[in-house]
Amino acid sequence: RRDEEQFNKNGLFYIFELSDTENIDGLVGGNQSIYFNHSCEPNCRYSIENGHIYIVAKNPIHKGVELTFDYECEWDDDPMPCHCGSASCRGTINLPK
Repeated sequence: RRDEEQFNKNGLFYIFELSDTENIDGLVGGNQSIYFNHSCEPNCRYSIENGHIYIVAKNPIHKGVELTFDYECEWDDDPMPCHCGSASCRGTINLPK
C-alpha cells in the first residue's frame, strides 16, 4: 500500500493493475518495468497471463529505440498529461472517456 503522499514524492509511480484487486508495484523490489514509457503509438504491447505481465514488441525494434506501451490509465478525476509526441497523441495517458 502507498498513500497519496508517497505517490507525489517524486511524481512517479509504477503500478500495473492485474485485476480489480491485484496490482504489481514496480518500485517494490525493483524490476525493469520502470524503463518502459507511455506512448499513444506504442511499439510494444502487454498481456497478463496467470498473474504475470508479458511485454512484447509489436514489430522489430532497433537498438537504441525507446520501449513504449500504452499505459491505458482509467482515472477520470485527474487526467495525467502525455508528452509522447506521437502524431495521434491523446494529450493524456488516460484512456478516452
